[in-house]
Amino acid sequence: MSRTKSSARAQQMHALISKYLSSGLTQKRFYEQEELPRSTFLYWLNHYRKYKKAKKPAFIPLPLKEHPSGPSGCSIIFPDNITIRFDRQPEAELLLKLINAEGA
Repeated sequence: MSRTKSSARAQQMHALISKYLSSGLTQKRFYEQEELPRSTFLYWLNHYRKYKKAKKPAFIPLPLKEHPSGPSGCSIIFPDNITIRFDRQPEAELLLKLINAEGA
């Protein structure tokens, strides 16, 4: 299979796995409904998970605003021990963006 066909197949199957993950169905129910062999479904589910794990979120600059109550530090420690330290309290919106970016 050519690289283009392989890439197109991966995109197609990743879209299908994404559909499964948001469907709420069991694996068996989903692959039977989609008329996929179990082995094909499991292969692409594993492929999708490895792809997502390898795809690290990029760091983006986020501006900090002065907090009215004065300096007060905090840290975010992600599961892989990456730590982000702030010398003053960031706004809640910034913290949510950082926390949500980790799972992306």
